[in-house]
Amino acid sequence: MPRVADHDARHGQITDAVQRLIVRHGLTAVTVARTAAEAGMSVGLVQHYFTAKDEMLLATFTRVNGRFTARVDELVNRGEAEGHTIADMLRQALAELMPLNDARRAEFLVRLAFADQAAHSARLAAVQRDPRGHPLTRRPSHRKWHGMRRGRSGNRRG
Repeated sequence: MPRVADHDARHGQITDAVQRLIVRHGLTAVTVARTAAEAGMSVGLVQHYFTAKDEMLLATFTRVNGRFTARVDELVNRGEAEGHTIADMLRQALAELMPLNDARRAEFLVRLAFADQAAHSARLAAVQRDPRGHPLTRRPSHRKWHGMRRGRSGNRRG
């Protein structure tokens, strides 16, 4: 019986390995061979999922931004449900950018490493500035946010 691979899990395993390499050694230390060793798999398997190093880096950067986005989305949803002010939700969202624990420190270092690269790569720059992928630049859809854009606030505390 043939083996069935969980492609999302493999993809995550590889991008997590890239993230660990960036945190420990910087972006320039990332190679397909080092990533394979870090992920505990063969170079061929890594190349099966990513045909080039740039694809691996792009997927890692996208995944890191996605984690941040998911956390901030949760904060906003919870804040709206609990009646928090926009200012409170914004403070909480900005705190998510700060390297206050190991996971956020790793994400911070990855974003920092990619900031320079994004200046020279249209694909990385697109991930960095994609309004649909970044909660602080996304076009708000909630009534409360639209009121703020028009200079009205349903909640005068923030």
